[in-house]
Amino acid sequence: MKKLVTLFLIAFSSVTFAQNNWWNKEDKSSEKEKIEEQTDEEKPFEREIREGKVTVVKDPAIEKVIKFKSATIPPHSAVTQEGFRIQLFFDQNRTAVDKERHKVLTSEQDFPTYVEYQAPNYLLLLGNFRTRLEAEKVRAQMAGEFPAAIIKETKIYMPKIKEFEEEELMEE
Repeated sequence: MKKLVTLFLIAFSSVTFAQNNWWNKEDKSSEKEKIEEQTDEEKPFEREIREGKVTVVKDPAIEKVIKFKSATIPPHSAVTQEGFRIQLFFDQNRTAVDKERHKVLTSEQDFPTYVEYQAPNYLLLLGNFRTRLEAEKVRAQMAGEFPAAIIKETKIYMPKIKEFEEEELMEE
């Protein structure tokens, strides 16, 4: 049985190797002659190659967006310290927080406002207070408009000293 299988494999191996390159045996020179004999109308792949020209038309606003997106934004280098801010409002909707911020900015209060994102809410924060007492005074003034306001301990930027306070200190 082993001899029969071996004989069978030897017989078919010669046939498989013989058919390995059957597609390469055609005469390639005859193909080239056939293409050369064809007229210009019959040559489908031979065309004149010309240099192309590409013009790009774009909106000038695209340049502004590219310039804005590629600008390097340096880190905020203001001096920070431990302090207090008043959380006036929070909501998951950014537009609602922006409406409340607009109310604060149009009021007579002269404190900076900040919108921070702490998942899943946006927080509206007011002021840079060094002490809890300063923050508590302002929160008491804002209690009518924002009854749910709370004081949060956080990093703050150095508050600006008002000019009239500096003048009073120099007079004394």
